Amino acid sequence: SDDVLDAVLGTRAPGTTFSASTHLAGDAGARASRAFDGDPVTAWTAAFGAQEGQWVMVDAPSPITVDHAELAIVADGRHSVPTVLRLEADGQPARLLEVPPIVDGTAEGATQTVSIPFEPVTGMHLRLVVEATRQVATSDARTGGGIVLPVAIAEAGLSGVPSPTDAGAVPDACRDDLISIDGHPRSVRVQGSATAGRSGLVLESCTGPVELTRGAHRVQSAPGLSTGIDVDRLVLGSGEDGLAAAPVALGTAGSATGTKVRVIDSGPTSFDLRVRSDGAPFWLVLGQSHSDSWRATTAAGASLGAAPRLVDGYANGWLVRPDRAGTIDIELRWTSQRLVWIGLVASALAVLACLAVLLVTRRRARTTAALADTPKWASPFVFGGTVPSARVLAGVAVGLGIASALMSRPWIGAVVGVATVVAARVARGRIALSAGAPLALAAAKAFDAPELGWLAVLLLLADVAFARGSAGAGESEDALGDDVLVDLGRSAGDGV
Repeated sequence: SDDVLDAVLGTRAPGTTFSASTHLAGDAGARASRAFDGDPVTAWTAAFGAQEGQWVMVDAPSPITVDHAELAIVADGRHSVPTVLRLEADGQPARLLEVPPIVDGTAEGATQTVSIPFEPVTGMHLRLVVEATRQVATSDARTGGGIVLPVAIAEAGLSGVPSPTDAGAVPDACRDDLISIDGHPRSVRVQGSATAGRSGLVLESCTGPVELTRGAHRVQSAPGLSTGIDVDRLVLGSGEDGLAAAPVALGTAGSATGTKVRVIDSGPTSFDLRVRSDGAPFWLVLGQSHSDSWRATTAAGASLGAAPRLVDGYANGWLVRPDRAGTIDIELRWTSQRLVWIGLVASALAVLACLAVLLVTRRRARTTAALADTPKWASPFVFGGTVPSARVLAGVAVGLGIASALMSRPWIGAVVGVATVVAARVARGRIALSAGAPLALAAAKAFDAPELGWLAVLLLLADVAFARGSAGAGESEDALGDDVLVDLGRSAGDGV
């Protein structure tokens, strides 16, 4: 959270806390305090997606009275622009601020300053909430769908709010909430520049060398989401005498290696590489999430190992030991793709088989008497047969809802259960199931929401199950009716 990042980076305003609904993922410089630091170059930037309801807030040590906002809003064609803001004081809506029309600048990060006067407001906790925006959107690189770009406020301009100052270095006070060994907290200090978060900070022990006995030991680090610091690497070093020794770099720098790799061809599940080697062993690293399904072979078919090794905490690596200096052609393949292709081929064959059955059945119906199970056209909006009683319907809906929840998500189970009741009780309500399934599948793709794929499958299964159940009920009642009529006829005959 923003206040934790301020504490980690040494951003201070005595007695004051800055917070926000969200900030741009992965960017500590987009946190809330950047909208109050007096620097128009920095800005609070919300996360991607819906911007209405996003907010930035200051908690001051004493009441502050404000009567205008001197806003510096980022308007560069790459950010959405707020058009209406709501000022809240101590948790209560206080003023609605209409932002004058803003024209986008051409330079990246360009800002426009607007002054908005209003009746004085006093409070210790002041919050600016985005009520409406002029949206700017872009295309999601993963899904191809549209996504709304965030708003950014370079300066909130509320007079009387303490301005935070930045420390040149991160606070190096000893803390025992980052590292533990065998369940016991270890006091460490973080050292480095406050702007060097991405390039790396140094972690040092506050209590001298770490002494460990022979055997296994468990070293744990705290989650970075709660501490603001991710411990990416911990190096423990000892010399031949068993005493602590400073860690030294191992291996060869990438710029000094005698091996060069070139990508000849690539796709989502394959890479063809040409490696020029000086004959020394080297690590070939594929910078994608580690998966045992990746296989590496030479062009001659020789395997580089049954499965890749975990490298750099996430990637796939193979240790290659060349016979001599020269060029090696290497193929990387994600073998699980074979199952995908098998599934696609099986699906295509199933569709063809269904079409063949329909074709043969229709030809047979033209030349022979109709069979009892000959496929018939039916409306996708209503169920055939008799609708079960309310008790049976409730049991079916609850059963389908629980089964769906166990297979996917509780809310999906609730949707399937409600849709089943609507389909059975509302005229032409079956569309909730028959049309809901393809719509859910389309939404899963459009919004990159895989759980909607589950909803599509389960709505389809509910439709099939309920259609068969209602048809079966109708057939049973029809048959029962015939038997009753026959018995009544015999009774009348005997009486005559």
